[in-house]
Formats: sequence, C-alpha cells, structure tokens
Amino acid sequence: MIDSISQSNIMPLYLERPRINSLLEQAVKKPVVTVIAGAGYGKTHAVHTFVQDCWTVHQQSCPVVWVDLSERDNDGDWFWENFCSSVRVLDEEGARFMEDIGFPCTDRKFFRFLSMPYKIQKKYLIVFDDVHHIQNKQVLCFAERAISIPYNYISTILISRNEIPINLLSIEAKDLVAKVSQNQLKFSREEQDRYFTMRGINPTEQNSQNIYQSSEGWAFAIRLAGEILVREQEQKKLQDTNGIFKSNIFKLIEKEIISVVSPRLRKFLIKISLLHVQHRELLEIIGDPTLMEELDHIGAFINLDTYSGIYHIHQLLLEYFLGLTSELSEAEKKDIYVKAADWCLSKDQKIDAISYYDKAEDYSAMVNVFCHSFPLVISDTAAQIILKIVKKFPPHVYEKIPLFYVIKTRLLVSVGEFKEAEIENDKAIEKLEKQGNKINKLDRSMTLTGLYNNRGIMRFMCCHITGDYSFNKDVEKACEYKKIHRINPAPPLSVYPIDAFMCRVGIPDKGEMERFLDSLKLFSANLSESLGGMSEGMEDVARAELAFYRMDMPLAEEYCYWGLKKARKQEQYEIENLAFFLLLRIAIYRGNSDLVKTILHKQETMLRQARFYNRKIHYDIINGWFYLKMGRKEKLAQWLKNSFEESDLNSHFTGTENLIKAKYHFISGEYPQALACLDDTTGGFAFKAFLLGRITTYALESVCRFKSGDREKSFLALKTACDLAEPNGLFLPFAELGRDMRNLSAAALEEGEEKTGIKREILERIHISASAYAKRLSLLKKDFPEEDQSKQSNFHIALSPRERKTLAGLYQGLTGEEIARENSLSINTVKSVIKRIYNKLGAFNKADAIRLALEQGLVGTIKETLKQEKQNGSLLLGRTR
Repeated sequence: MIDSISQSNIMPLYLERPRINSLLEQAVKKPVVTVIAGAGYGKTHAVHTFVQDCWTVHQQSCPVVWVDLSERDNDGDWFWENFCSSVRVLDEEGARFMEDIGFPCTDRKFFRFLSMPYKIQKKYLIVFDDVHHIQNKQVLCFAERAISIPYNYISTILISRNEIPINLLSIEAKDLVAKVSQNQLKFSREEQDRYFTMRGINPTEQNSQNIYQSSEGWAFAIRLAGEILVREQEQKKLQDTNGIFKSNIFKLIEKEIISVVSPRLRKFLIKISLLHVQHRELLEIIGDPTLMEELDHIGAFINLDTYSGIYHIHQLLLEYFLGLTSELSEAEKKDIYVKAADWCLSKDQKIDAISYYDKAEDYSAMVNVFCHSFPLVISDTAAQIILKIVKKFPPHVYEKIPLFYVIKTRLLVSVGEFKEAEIENDKAIEKLEKQGNKINKLDRSMTLTGLYNNRGIMRFMCCHITGDYSFNKDVEKACEYKKIHRINPAPPLSVYPIDAFMCRVGIPDKGEMERFLDSLKLFSANLSESLGGMSEGMEDVARAELAFYRMDMPLAEEYCYWGLKKARKQEQYEIENLAFFLLLRIAIYRGNSDLVKTILHKQETMLRQARFYNRKIHYDIINGWFYLKMGRKEKLAQWLKNSFEESDLNSHFTGTENLIKAKYHFISGEYPQALACLDDTTGGFAFKAFLLGRITTYALESVCRFKSGDREKSFLALKTACDLAEPNGLFLPFAELGRDMRNLSAAALEEGEEKTGIKREILERIHISASAYAKRLSLLKKDFPEEDQSKQSNFHIALSPRERKTLAGLYQGLTGEEIARENSLSINTVKSVIKRIYNKLGAFNKADAIRLALEQGLVGTIKETLKQEKQNGSLLLGRTR
C-alpha cells in the first residue's frame, strides 16, 4: 500500500507537476503502463504522487498494491513473498491464498493463481518499482503471463530504468500498453524555474538557462543545482556554480554507470564521444558486436532511436566522456576521425566528412573530397562552413598541399568575396611561379592550372559588370600548365548553376552579344581542355539563348540540341538542364504539346542523376515555369509561392527563381508582391544586372503596373524595356507575356508615340508577337488537362527520414535547439534541415510549415513518425504541441 512505500526514495522539496499527473491519469486507462527513465528522473516519485494526489481522490480509497523490487527478487520464492506482503495491505485473504499456492512456477500453480478470489470490486493499481533489477526467467515469465491477461479492474504500472525485460508485444499490438518516457518526465524550463522559486532561489536568466541546457531537464541534476544555489545564497559568496554542479553530476555518473561497465566499453564510450553524431552504423565500424550489445543495455542515459539509427547520449554523460579523451592516444583519435569521415562520405555527408578529416589532419583526403564531390560554386551555408575550416590551416598545410589555394579562392567566390578571392588567387599565382622547381612539379602545375582557371572564371562571372571579355587569356594559361601534369579531374564538374542567363552581357550596345559569344567560344573550349570536359556545351546553349530571345526558334532549337549532346557526354548537368529549359520555352512558344511532354519526361529522368547537384530545386523551377504558363499556379512547388524563403542555391544564382516567384504573385493578382520580387537586391549579380534580365524585369513590371491601374508608370517601364531590347532585337520577353502584353501594347498604341515615347513599329511588333503567343498558349492548355498534370504533383514534398523527424519535432512545438539536442545533431545541421523543409513546403516560419504540411497531405507522415517514436520510446516524444 501507499503507506508502505519507502520514504527514503522520495526526495525532499518536490515540485507539484500537474502535467505528470494528467499524463498518468490518461495512461492508467489502459491495462499496462510502462514508466522508463534513468536514475534521478523522479519516476518513482511521479507515480507515487499520482497515486496519492490523483488516483486516491478519484477512487475515494487507496486500492494500490506497490511492490518494491530488488536484486533479491530474482529468487522466485523471495519475489513471491515480497509480492504477497504487498498484496496483504490491500487484501489479507487474497495474500493468504497466494501464499498457499506458492510461487507459480508451473502451469497448474499459475492457473490456480488466476482463480484467486478478489474482494475489491473497483479498479485498482499494481505498481512494480525497479523492474530493471529482475533477470530471473521464471519471475519474468510469471510477470509476462499475468500482465498479458487484461482485466477491466486492474492496471499494472511497471517502473524501470531500462527497457522493460518483459515481452509486451502481444498486448502492444492490441493497443493495451501506455508508455511514459524519460523525455516526458523531464522538467520543462518553466518547471525548473518554478522549482527554484519554491526553494527561494533567484538565479540569473543566463545561469538558469545554462543549468537547463546542461541538465536537459534531468530532475536529479536540477535538484543538485538547486542545492548548490541555496548553499551559495546562504554563504553570500560567489562560487563556480556550474563547475560544482558538473563535478557532483560526474560523481553520480561514475557511481551509477561507469562502475558497472566493462573497461572496454568505457574506452569505447570515450571514443564515440568524439563524434558529432553517434550513428549506430558508424559505431559498429568503430566497435564490435559485443560492445554494441553491452552499449544497448547501459541504461536510459543512452537511447537508440531505431527510426534514425542514432544514439542519444545525455549531454552531461557525453560531456563526462569528452573530459576523458586525453586517455586516448593521438593515433586512436585519428583512427576514429578517419573512420567517421569515410563513413560520412559514403553517406554523401560531405561537409561532415571534411570536418572529420580536418580533425584527423588528413588534408589529402580533404582535397579529394572537395575536388571530386563539390561543384564549382556551392551554397552560401556550405561554403561558409568549409571556408572557416580552410582559413584556420597553418601555413605548412598550404606549402604541403598547394591545391588548398585553389579551394580557398573558390570558397571565397561562393560566399561573394570576389575582391578577396582575386587578391588571394593572384598572391598564390605569384608565389608559385616564383618558386619554380623548388616544389613538386606535378603539384605546382596542377595548382597553377586551378588558379588560372579560377581567375578566368571569376572574370567570366563578373564580365557583365566590367565589360571585359578577356577572361579567356587566363584559361589559355591554365591549359599550358595542364600540358605538364595531364591529369583530368573526375566528372561532373559544375561550372554554371541554373542562373538566369548564359549570355552574361550587361549593356545594350549593338553587337555586344556577339563580342561576348566570340570570347565565350574560346573560353569554353580551353576550360574544357584544362578541366577534362567542364563547360562542354556552354557556348552552344548561350548561342541558343540569344537566338531564342531574338525569336529565331529554328536556330535556337538547333543550338540547344548541339549543346545537349556535348553537355551530356561530359556530365555537365547544369548546362544540359538549361538547354532543356530553353527547349521547353521554345515548345510552348510554338504550341508544340508533344515536345513539351517529352521535355517534362526528360526532366523527371534527370532526377535520378545523383551527381546532378540541386537537381530537385532545378526540377521545381523549370516545372514551375510550365505550370504558371498553363495557369495552374496551385501546382507550383510551395517554396516558390512566397518571397520570404530562398532555395539552397548559391545566393548569386537565384535569378530565375525570383522571376518565377514574381510571376506567381502576378498571376495571383498580388502586384505589390510581384514588384517586390523583381526588385532583386543581390548587387552586381542581381537579375537586373544582366541585359536580358533588365528587359524581362521591365516588361513584367509594365504589365504589373498596367493591371494595377498605373498607366503612366506602366508605359514608362515598357519604354525602358523597349529601349534595351531594340539594339539587339531581343523581343522575346514581351511575347512571353502573351495576353497581358497584348492588352498593354494595344493601350500604348492607342495612346500614341508622343505620349508613350515608344516607336509605333516596335509596339506593333510586340502586339503581334504577344497576340500570337497568347493564341498558341490557349490551344496548348487544352492538351494538358488537370488529370494529365497530376502525375507531376507532390514530387517536391518527398521528405527524407531526417526531414520527417525534424518536421515531427516542429509539429510537437520543439525549438531548433531542442531538436538538435534530442537527436544528437548540431544546431547548424538542424537549421539546414529546417530550411530544406521550408523550401519544400514554401513555408516562412514553423507554424506555416505545419499548416502547409497538413494541407499537402503530410499529416500521415507526421503521425507515422510520432507513432514510430512512441514505439521506440524516443526522446522526441518528450514535448507536447
């Protein structure tokens, strides 16, 4: 009975937690309740408080059998005596009946036990505390058989530090088991602060936050911190609260955990504390099967999330083992880091692999990863992380592996530091050329090939700003050094992400496009020669682009196919993708539904190209263009429907993405939002920095302002676009606006040249081409009814296991920091995953993500994840929505 519970197990000054009472009140509606948590999580006290304060009140008496278990209960007779003694407080006659039977170690005795006459006619509880002590097979067999027979008037609560050693699968399958996890018993931050207030403690906000982050809601740790704060307050002097707190916690860890594990497991735990994430598959590589088996039985401070395959190690336990890493030799540490890096690389976790290789000081492996696994320009976030690693290298690393000069410059370009990249690149070229034969000939020639290519590519990327098309000279120099080493990097090497335009021309002067293309021809050929096929097909696609904007569709199509053939041969997926984009627009311009269907199918096949980086984002962008043309804005990928989120593309290459967002808002009648999207703010690499981009932008702005009723500004924007387009005959952007441009040009013709400032022959040309485009588009739409397009839908909302789990965490109301801590991930990783979820859903905050997930039919994904976590006893279930 309650009165017989050992008070020695009840800590003083406990906080009342109605949340836990409510949790248990719901749980005991089922026949079996498991309460699993590590030492010091207050599980016994939680059940005791519920029984005393909640169960007793509702039941108007105290029908509870409480059985305290210990190691001695592994003896069947001892267990039975203990059990009978606990029953006697509730039912004297029943206890005598049980004693007469004796421990039911046979079927005959067990069935006699089931016939026991009960005097209590109302529902009551049986609580078995510290079930983790029991290992005796006969005792466990009795418990399993007794519990598996559900009674309407009995609920059994099993309290344990580890997983219940009883097979409950049969009744779990019937949904007869409720589980209370360690995470649910954790103190919330609000409960911790209320506990401190109850103790008369008023720590600073920062101190309170530090304690909560370290304790992770562990009741024992919070109580210990409270004792230290009380003592500090009484002594009226400042102490190292955090240091004293952790010192005492570490003593508890040594007593509760370290003292019972083998020396081999202890060392293994020290080793795995060096890892960012303790994934089971990686741990199996570092350890061996016997160690893994021992690890699985260590207790509730280490839990395996079977859904993700990641072990969650309590932060304080992890910190304890990190403090012991000095016991490992440098060779042992390096072995762990290299194994972790190799494993990450096999899982395509390239940034983590680089981080581990850095810790192992395996710089050669880092170079291989970067040179063979990354495109030329990577996302801002990834570039920032790797650049931070590369910048801290000691000088001797660059001397030993000069290719890091090339890598550093490319990273600086990726984060937009063009001036610093140019300075670093030029300094490295000067240094290596002066050294001559003082360094390895092969290393020197390979590095100078990369540095001259870097210089040429930087000048190519900026030529629309500078007007300097001499970028080929640097690549020619790179080819000279290539002849020395004759080594081709493995494809694919990305040279051109899906930016707005291949024709990087910034001014409207007549003949400027041809000047650029003449230089591009030599540049592309030499770059392909020096880097083993990189940029193949670029010149052809650029010429196709110019012909397309001049509305010379036969020539544009011819160049597209030439570019496709060359790009595909050298795995230049970005160039191939841009060629398909042009072909799709040509097909729509002509009203060729068969070609449109073929290209859409080709886009789907490109999704299977694992080495085509950002392929899913590109898929959404190109298909988004198609859906908007078909008037099917609801089919647009969710992340393209708002102007608040960017994709994972590098921020210098988001022109087409922003244009599609603007078109979406325009079609939706949201003209201010559309104009805001057109007002690109990425400086010299903005959409409007390119001539074709300015024409496209002003043309779209003109119809936006016309439909919003501002005719004066509409005509002004249209005149600006026409002035930019006329010298080189670039009138395609007007035609692609179809009916809207037809209406605007008709109004401008009615106003006359004197009021609009636009030549009549230009307006008539625009009016005719826009009218024809609108007619062909109208006919084309009939070939793509809704049922045909449905095959394209929802591809973009496929979530990875990590994304599904993170989404479930957001659904529960967890913060990014909490998701990171409870899944043993870095906060940067979680932020990256959350951003990917936002991108896929088109959300701009957590609430929006959940709403859109439900709208997109992902509620099943969330619930399935939560169900899986519940079955696994995962820490993710520790919070409510």
